Amino acid sequence: MNGPCCSPSPRRATGPTASRGITAGSGAWRPTNVPCSCTTPIRASSWIGWTWRDRNRTGSRSGRMRSGSWTPRRAACFAARVPKDTARPETTGIFRQEPIMDKARIGFIGTGWWATANHLPVLRKRADEAGDVELSAVCRLGQDELRQVQEAFDVPYGTEDYRRMLDEVALDGVVVSSPHTLHFEHAAAALERGLHVMVEKPMCTKSADARELVRLANEKGLHLLVPYGWHHKPYIQEAKWQLDAGVVGTIESVLCHMASPIRGLLQGLDFDHEANGGGLFAPDPATWADPVVADGGYGHAQMSHSLGLMSWLTGLMPREVFAMMTEAESRVEMYDAVTVRFEDGVIGALSGSGDIPEGQMFQLDIRIFGSEGMLLLDVERARLAIHRHDGRDQVHDVAPDAGAYSCEGPPENFADLVLGRDVENYTPGDAAMRSVMILDAAYRSSKSGVLERV
Repeated sequence: MNGPCCSPSPRRATGPTASRGITAGSGAWRPTNVPCSCTTPIRASSWIGWTWRDRNRTGSRSGRMRSGSWTPRRAACFAARVPKDTARPETTGIFRQEPIMDKARIGFIGTGWWATANHLPVLRKRADEAGDVELSAVCRLGQDELRQVQEAFDVPYGTEDYRRMLDEVALDGVVVSSPHTLHFEHAAAALERGLHVMVEKPMCTKSADARELVRLANEKGLHLLVPYGWHHKPYIQEAKWQLDAGVVGTIESVLCHMASPIRGLLQGLDFDHEANGGGLFAPDPATWADPVVADGGYGHAQMSHSLGLMSWLTGLMPREVFAMMTEAESRVEMYDAVTVRFEDGVIGALSGSGDIPEGQMFQLDIRIFGSEGMLLLDVERARLAIHRHDGRDQVHDVAPDAGAYSCEGPPENFADLVLGRDVENYTPGDAAMRSVMILDAAYRSSKSGVLERV
């Protein structure tokens, strides 16, 4: 589920050196072995950013902290500081080193509510204003609806057959926004043809399919992106960089909770698409409410967001899952309670609820506990706090609306990646794969009543 997470006025994502409006407390944490003679910068699974030195307490970099001085992390001290399992790269493939192109030719498979509410408008605007994107082709069922999309977004080619589109149109990247049980088929077909792919969440519904998509992308050196909007919020990127730097030590336990006002959607009631992001069409109620079509409820619809973020932040690989789920006047589950054992004995408690009152802000609360402290991250109350056993705490000054979902960030990021620009993929397929692995095992466990292997 995607659109309801968006704020009415999404803001374009900022880069890693943009002003973040967050500050550290007086006891800002720093690695104990920062002073070293090595000179080669290093990064792990994403932009690591900068390491904090609690020295002289003057100056700042890009407004991220009000006091202290900044210094780039060095290779040797980073390698000595970061626990092995938190430094795992998000992807293992070697991306193709292509020359930067002038224009990215993008095709779309599935152009229903969310694609016409967000992805197509964002990239149409970029095509008109920056001129470095071309909306080359669209594929969806229904000739009348197809014509509507082509006319609304000025797309020259349209078809109801995605294979025909992939065979007949010269493309550089594909956006997959079809019903989620079709994501694997459509994304795999595009990757096999050598195209970069942005595929909506959930990336797919089965662990084996998720692994195959990541394998294909790595093997062919392609970008695989899953549009998680919260990954593009500066204070959440800060949390990622802090964790990569080992601020909590070795991760030992995680807590991840999400709740959303989507009771009606999961019950199959009429969905007011105009009041929920716009778009040309309302989603088919069966997409999220029919257990045969949806292959699940709140887990696929919303926990794919929270588990994707938790997986990206921590790098943890799930191994065993036990879950309980329950419906609420619906045929798919409304509530999820999930326990996970990750590699190296790390444990996690994950929960989801689709029944908070309409008009309430989405809840997403992640707490990460480690050998040296804990990190608290919240989007409802826009909080980032780090508390360490040695007392070097950080309570970041985050604007009240900083947790609003970034709708524009992922498609903008995808366009930059397709163009060959030196930007980070903030929502890599590897993190999405691990969220699918958890959900797949959770759904199996809820039916079997026993612990399930991933």
